[in-house]
Amino acid sequence: MKNHCNMCLVLLDTTMNIPNDADYCSFCCQNGRLVYAKDDIHTFRKRYFEKMYAEGANEFVARFHTLLIGSAPYWKARREY
Repeated sequence: MKNHCNMCLVLLDTTMNIPNDADYCSFCCQNGRLVYAKDDIHTFRKRYFEKMYAEGANEFVARFHTLLIGSAPYWKARREY
């Protein structure tokens, strides 16, 4: 997934990419550091849903997108099997 953020799966474009870290969007990475560096996907999903909903996404779209976050490379690497 080269064109997606490794943490939230949002599509990356030139306005959202951080020059130093092209693997994350500006919501997930600021000043070269991950904004949410904890390993709790449930809290991250809640935070991301609130952000999407506040920006005008309807509730269904926001909830659907937050469910997909679990398949992002960042969260796959942190799963305990």
